[in-house]
Amino acid sequence: MNVVSRTRNRRSAWRSIARSIAVVAASAGLILGGAATGAQASTSYRMGCFVITPTTGITTQTVWGYNTCSYTTGFRVSTVSWYTEPCVRVAPNTSGGYKWTKGRKFSGTTTC
Repeated sequence: MNVVSRTRNRRSAWRSIARSIAVVAASAGLILGGAATGAQASTSYRMGCFVITPTTGITTQTVWGYNTCSYTTGFRVSTVSWYTEPCVRVAPNTSGGYKWTKGRKFSGTTTC
């Protein structure tokens, strides 16, 4: 009986380890897969001198604006709520952005 119980304990331990590895691998796949699809879902659009690129990640949203003007200008992010984000000033030929949680939905941008 003692030998049988040792064998069962070893099998149980190996099953537990294998199950843990499978859970970690599946979780990593879901997280990385979600991050890749979020980054691919973004579409850039032109707004005056800016090329605006909104992206959606797992828990946050980001709006990047690339300034193609020869002068410093800015843009403001609007969300579907009463709150408007502060103006993001961007130097020529550089980019700037704003990041927030997914709780407030992105509705658009305006220049400022």
